[in-house]
Amino acid sequence: MAETRDDPPRPLLSGLFRMGGGPNGFVKWLGANWAPLAMLVFIFLMALFVRSFFAFEMSAENDYIVSGGSDSYYWRRIIDYHVETGESLYWDYLINFPNGIRNPRPPFYSMSVAVPAVAASGLFDTMSDSVGFMFVWSTAFWGALTVIPVYFLGKETFGRRAGLIAAFLLALMPSHVQRSVLSNADHDAFILFFIVLTFYFMLKAVKVQQHSRWVSTWRNRSSITSGLSRYFSESKTAVLYALMAGTSFGCVIMAWVGFAYVAVLMLAYLLVQVLLNKFKNIDS
Repeated sequence: MAETRDDPPRPLLSGLFRMGGGPNGFVKWLGANWAPLAMLVFIFLMALFVRSFFAFEMSAENDYIVSGGSDSYYWRRIIDYHVETGESLYWDYLINFPNGIRNPRPPFYSMSVAVPAVAASGLFDTMSDSVGFMFVWSTAFWGALTVIPVYFLGKETFGRRAGLIAAFLLALMPSHVQRSVLSNADHDAFILFFIVLTFYFMLKAVKVQQHSRWVSTWRNRSSITSGLSRYFSESKTAVLYALMAGTSFGCVIMAWVGFAYVAVLMLAYLLVQVLLNKFKNIDS
């Protein structure tokens, strides 16, 4: 008779995706991971509280007034244009008046505020209140939500405890709170969430990648074709994580004109990794 034993605890989320057995599998996963899950939820709520409690009343009582300088007010203009026309503000005659100039801000962040504002407009007295509520809460929400990918990035690099410490530190980090406080209605917190998510998925892709010399020689066409075909058939998990990293980076591109900074960081990592692989005789 085979020896029976309890299943070992599974990592947060990854174990959830791999488990089977329907509701029973979820109960087992929850029993093994309830402590870090509860701590992560607490850190998220704490981060949301710090970013919103002291600013919401003042903003809401003054027609959802915003701080952060001209950027916040111009984002409000873009969002109002989305809501009123259903289109993106491509050419703005109020900049470089009277000739106008192309609006340099990509539309992903502003649309992420405008669409929920229109969907929830029935819950508010006016459309302006709905837009203002979603707009000021967007920074606090995305700023607090960033603790989740920070946790997973830290956990994959140094372990679960390090991930929780990293998430806790980000929740209370003055520089991050300052850029994601509720009234500072700007796209910084939104962008950083997807930047950290990009790095997390990229790290996962690297960690699950099987190291093998897929292409024996790059001078032979058949060797390249067969090698790449074998790579994609045997590295589906790594490719999936790479696609998720690319999707997250695409979100950064659609929200921030300075996305090249992130590309440079990834390129620098790639060059270092290729150099290390060369010394280790690993096929990059």
